[in-house]
Amino acid sequence: MCPHLNESEGMHISYTDNFNEGSIASFHCVFPRERTGISRTTCRNGEWVDPMPTCTLLSCSLDSLFRIVPENVVPVMDNVTSDTLPFNYTLQLTCDGGLRISGIETATCGSEGWQISRVQCVAGCPNPLKTKDPELLVEPHKDFYRFGESVTLACNPGYVLSSEVVRLMCLGSTWSETQLPHCQEE
Repeated sequence: MCPHLNESEGMHISYTDNFNEGSIASFHCVFPRERTGISRTTCRNGEWVDPMPTCTLLSCSLDSLFRIVPENVVPVMDNVTSDTLPFNYTLQLTCDGGLRISGIETATCGSEGWQISRVQCVAGCPNPLKTKDPELLVEPHKDFYRFGESVTLACNPGYVLSSEVVRLMCLGSTWSETQLPHCQEE
């Protein structure tokens, strides 16, 4: 008869034939842990033939993340002190060179490795309303506009634009006009 095996954290052991000669112990790890080592062992001559496996928390290496993100996509590494991160750990993604993320801005360590959407860095322009003119309207109103997108400028009722410029186009990281008109009373 073989001794009862102690389950480590995250491990479940099931037995056939109550620890008798020929009994099999099967090892299962509870998610989010994975087994390292054998999946089962047999009782022979009062001993378990194989050493017990271990159950370790799932993790993801930073190297594997760098292999799957585009070159100019950069994980934000604040508070990261290891090159391997635990299951469910989420990193923010950003872009180099004034570009903006297109897609979901995070990468999460999952059961199959890093979970990341199709992400890319795109050229674009910030909302042109950096002015303090409360009467100036920009349509469509967004935080970020991609290269080639345009906006229409208008004023609230009772005000008119100070110039002929009514449309701006995003030309990469700058707008087609450097000087925005302002709104003046009619």
